[in-house]
Amino acid sequence: MEEEPRRKRRRVCAIEPNELVFSSFPHNYVSQLLPALLRVTGIASSKGNKDEDMEKTVRFEVDMALATSAGGFKWSNALKHTLEQQSMKNAKTKQCGSKIDERFDNKLKCLFSSPKSLIPKLNVDSDEEQLGEHSDDKKKKKKKKKKMNKGSQEDLGCRMRKLRRIVPGGEEMNVCELLSEMESYVMCLQMQVYILKSLVANH
Repeated sequence: MEEEPRRKRRRVCAIEPNELVFSSFPHNYVSQLLPALLRVTGIASSKGNKDEDMEKTVRFEVDMALATSAGGFKWSNALKHTLEQQSMKNAKTKQCGSKIDERFDNKLKCLFSSPKSLIPKLNVDSDEEQLGEHSDDKKKKKKKKKKMNKGSQEDLGCRMRKLRRIVPGGEEMNVCELLSEMESYVMCLQMQVYILKSLVANH
């Protein structure tokens, strides 16, 4: 009997987790952002919120949709954490806002009702001298900074510090993690911009 030819088994390559996140990101982002925006616009129309408050809430929902849609990355977890803390702070300030406004109004009334003798006079000459000294100090500091920034290692360190500030949670990452997370962060930002542009164009 002739031996049957062995069938070649195809190797199935596993999809990397990053690719799965990127492929599902647009659908997740739109499905989370649109209901949030509808809810925000409904609340704003009923309460008559200011444009500044509306802008802040929309920006918050846009960033939160970015963080939740790109789950699995360190920067997304860090961004979600900061947004949640920010919303808690805003809720506390809204509760205390009315009390603070009343105190502020009382202080303004006291200031404006006080006589002019209580208001201190400004010494123009001394202020100009201080400004001149400060400008000289700033020039010296700038020269020192220029000297310190020379060299490739110092330049690289400066750039890494800037990257850590840009990427959410970057200050707690090592160099390899930072570069990897930066790549995914930029890709998700690009997809976010593309989705927002298409939503505005189709509106």
